[in-house]
Order: sequence, then structure tokens, then C-alpha cells
Amino acid sequence: MKKLVLFFASITMMSACSFEQDPLANYPVGQPPEYEKPNLEKQIPKDALQIDAPREVNGRVGVEISFKIEGRVLVENVGHKIVVENLESFPGATFDLVTGEFRWTPQRDLVKGQPSVTVPLTITLVTEKTASFPVVTSESNDVFITVANDYTKPIINWIDTLPDPPLRVGDSYTTGFQAEDLDADDVDDTYFQFGNCESDYKSIAHLIYYDSTQSELDASGKLTGKFTINLNNANDLKTGTYCFSATAYSVFGIKSEPVELLVDVEDELSDLVWSLDTDPEVTVGEKLTVNFSIFDPQGEGIVALDAVDDISEELPGSSLLCQQQRSQWLLNCTAILDATNVKDEYYSSWVKMDVSNSSRHSDQKIVQSIHFRFSVKAAR
Repeated sequence: MKKLVLFFASITMMSACSFEQDPLANYPVGQPPEYEKPNLEKQIPKDALQIDAPREVNGRVGVEISFKIEGRVLVENVGHKIVVENLESFPGATFDLVTGEFRWTPQRDLVKGQPSVTVPLTITLVTEKTASFPVVTSESNDVFITVANDYTKPIINWIDTLPDPPLRVGDSYTTGFQAEDLDADDVDDTYFQFGNCESDYKSIAHLIYYDSTQSELDASGKLTGKFTINLNNANDLKTGTYCFSATAYSVFGIKSEPVELLVDVEDELSDLVWSLDTDPEVTVGEKLTVNFSIFDPQGEGIVALDAVDDISEELPGSSLLCQQQRSQWLLNCTAILDATNVKDEYYSSWVKMDVSNSSRHSDQKIVQSIHFRFSVKAAR
């Protein structure tokens, strides 16, 4: 009986081994299969593709919705096209490739008795092939269109995306909007309230203002105007993404659904600081190594050494080198003061270092000149 069991187990193991396939069996020994690797260097980075369209659009049944969809490629000599991926999901909608105008009149069938329905419009920017970038790159964004079935409350159709983010502390900006209030006979009949967003972003609602004197109301109840984002005295804001919500109120106190807008803010760059507290002294006949750092105290900018005088012209044989650290907001510098061939008993000199602190998000840049001073003293 034991021999029979052992014989059956042996047959089972041989059968199992025979079905195992070696994935490298058909390749010569020491030569694994080759896989085609994508040439990522020829692809345009995704953040170079910009789709300019409102993030949220509100409308109502039977009233035409219209807004512009445009695109940009932040690489020279690269063409592109805009594609509305799901245009068929918006019966009767049109998109003009020349003007970028999207138009659609939602019908009652879409809402089906609900207070409102939100549907995404998917927009894709596709690059054209060039000799420098033979690989097509694309980026997609959704515009969320909410169609209201309540004719008694106002709605905010859209708020423009802000130009050239981030917004800089110390400046003031405006962004356009369009709203509908069928009960309004004058621009002052509609007022706006600004509040916090439901998301976790910090609020800048207290910095948003609306001036009705800059608004226009047409016969259909369409209200166009501008919101002001005043960052002139917003010194407490730090670099980051903020948010505010806008709600329209009719003359009867009926409020619209709130519309949120994300705002990227950048505070002013800090002056650079360096760690050398006293001017170094080197003794005649000796060498002295001096290490120091130049850095952004907020750790936000990109610090660079733009130019430096030749220290060897002031003290032959000496050198001054700086290296940017991986974090980019810090320069570590080393000066070697060589007084081995100095004959004068005492003298002092300096070299000028031009350093800069640049923003990671905008064209903001601070340039400073630092004087590295040193002296040579007589040996005792």
C-alpha cells in the first residue's frame, strides 16, 4: 500500500512539473526578451496643456446656455485642437471650433421633475505632432453643467477662471460672472453673498466684493458683472490654494445654489538671509576654509547664485563656490582664503555675490547683492 501511494505522488509531481511553462524558454541563455520603452522625452508635459473654460456652469430648462472653450499649449510652435468628447449627451448642443463657443438649450426631459440635474461636459485638448514632439499629448477637463427646474430662484451661470494664476498678495483682481434673475428689473435687485466653501480649502470670502454699478441686466434677466478680489492688504495670506463661494439673492430673498471658485495665491517672496555673522580673518602664511549658507527663510523660493566676483583677484589662490541644494531654497557656499603668499601684514577686501530668489509659481523674483568681506592679519 505504501509503495502504491508513493508511486501515485511521484506521478502527480511529474505531471505538475510538465505543465509549468518557463517564460524565457524560447530565448537564448542570458538574453531576456526586449520590451519597447516609450520615449517619454519627446512628450509634452501635461502641465503645458491649458484648457480655458469655466469649471461650473448653471442654467435652466428652456434657456440657452453659452460659454467659451479655449486651449493653450505652453510650448512654442505646437498646434492643438479642442474636442468635446460627449457632445452627443447634450441634445441640440453645438460647439464652434473657430470661435470656441458652446451653445445648448436644455429641455425638460433632462430634469424629469427633479429640482436640478448636474451633467459633466468633457473637454479634451489634443496636441499636433511636430518634429520635436512626435508623440501626441492630450489633457481632459470636465465642465459641470447644472440645469435647474425652478424658475423662481436666481442662478449664477458661471464665474470666469482667473487669469494667469497665482494671484499675488498686494494686488487687486477682477473676475467676470453671469447670473440670471427673472424677478429683477434693475441690477440692484440682485445681490450677492460670499462665504466659505464646503471643501477643506481656507476661505478668502472676506476679500471678495461686488459693485452693481459695473453690472448690466438685459431684458431676459441675464446679469453680467465682475467680482473683485482685493489682496492689497492681505498680508496674512500665505502661498496656497484658497476658495470662496458666491450665492445670488433675488429681490424676494430667494437664493441661488452657491458656486465655488478656487483661487491660487502667492505671498511676496522674502529677502534672502545668509548665515555668516562676522567677517572671516586669515593669518598670513595660512589657509582658512569658511562655510556659510544663503537661504529663503520661508523655504518657498528658488535661490540661485547669478554672478560672483573672482576672489582670486583679491587674494591669489583663493576660491569661492556655492552649490544649490536639492530643496532649491538653500545655497551652501565654501570660501577658501589662501594667505600663504601674502607679504602685507594686514589688509581687507571683499567680493560681490549676486543672488536671486525666484517664485516656483510665477515670474516674481528678488535679486540681492551680498558682499563677502574678509581680512588678512599678520602672524603673531
